[in-house]
Amino acid sequence: MEILYFFATFSWLGKLRGPLALGHSRNKLFLSKWGITVKFFKKYYLRSDTKYIDILNEPVKNSHYYFDLIKVKITYFYNLIFK
Repeated sequence: MEILYFFATFSWLGKLRGPLALGHSRNKLFLSKWGITVKFFKKYYLRSDTKYIDILNEPVKNSHYYFDLIKVKITYFYNLIFK
């Protein structure tokens, strides 16, 4: 079933034209499915800018985290309303 979902999603996204359209639609798909952006996920959960040392813990929830989370949620609701 997962393979069918992957190919159905890939074939639907493959119909878009241009290299930027494909990346943009995948970001929107991630946002609509998980409620956060890829950039936010990589920055706070995967921490892709730091060297891997041990198991990843929960993100540090400070003012920067909440400010970025508010921006992501505004983007999410904007896409829901004006889809």
